[in-house]
Amino acid sequence: MKLLLTSALFILSLTASAQQNAASDKIPSGWTKVYRDNKMGYIDETGMEIIPPVYDSIGDFGEYCTDMAIVTKNGLIGLIDTDGNEMVRVQYEMIAKTDKFKVGWIMVMKDKLYGYIDCSGDEIVKPIYSKIEELNNTPTPAN
Repeated sequence: MKLLLTSALFILSLTASAQQNAASDKIPSGWTKVYRDNKMGYIDETGMEIIPPVYDSIGDFGEYCTDMAIVTKNGLIGLIDTDGNEMVRVQYEMIAKTDKFKVGWIMVMKDKLYGYIDCSGDEIVKPIYSKIEELNNTPTPAN
């Protein structure tokens, strides 16, 4: 009886732990984080490598752009999609969330200068400014 109770508690704790990790990681269903040589990647439930372990870190998918995650590599930042493609090349020192600036724009810093990109990686405003103040998300009416 004691063994049965201990086993049941162990299974419940594993289930709770798995649910907590799934909720906090925001990764596609069936994916598992893998590490090789201190670099992070993902495999799917069949063991197929989806994202090769070449990144120092991989953020939550959907946090900045739909189905994309922030990645860091050698101190620089970019964005990958759920197929592992680098949608925004790893080249920026900083990427800021889209909800603080014009809808659809992401503030970036490169060589200590600021600009904006969109989720496809196109530079909307080249990073040539030493400072950019936060923009209002409300569209400006045309006169």
